[in-house]
Amino acid sequence: IDPTTNTIVKRYAFKAPAVLADSHVNDLRIDLTHGAAGTAFVTDTSQTTHPALVVVDLASGTMRRILAETVSVSPVPGLVLEADGKLGRDTDASPVVAQGGVDGVTLSQDSTRLYWSPLSSRRLYSAPTAGLADPAASEATLEATVQDEGEVGIMDGMATAPDGSLLL
Repeated sequence: IDPTTNTIVKRYAFKAPAVLADSHVNDLRIDLTHGAAGTAFVTDTSQTTHPALVVVDLASGTMRRILAETVSVSPVPGLVLEADGKLGRDTDASPVVAQGGVDGVTLSQDSTRLYWSPLSSRRLYSAPTAGLADPAASEATLEATVQDEGEVGIMDGMATAPDGSLLL
């Protein structure tokens, strides 16, 4: 949307195979350093079984799923969470608290790294945006570049401060 004219400039239709029937596209970050018009990194939380990152080439509208169902985008099975002051463990037989895959996402200040965390996890992950934005990069290559940045709290979103700090 162009804020000066309040008109839609371009639309992007999310459809298979970039998104699936159980997809829940959620957060996004726009990287203007890769691609002719930039690259969008979108989280697919998929509250059932198919979490992934969706990469959108903003010039062409081409989309692809990456890192689908890998550890870095998936909920931790049996993770105990607190909701409304009560501890709960989500299981298929007894859903107590919602489980979800990759949710919070942000770019480093210089847009060289993408950071993300699954909703039902206590881990923060990152990878170089150059590889994630490269449509020729294989899944194996992308998985090899993912870095586990360590333990964090449960979060639903994140941002990057002007000084480069990650706000979790």
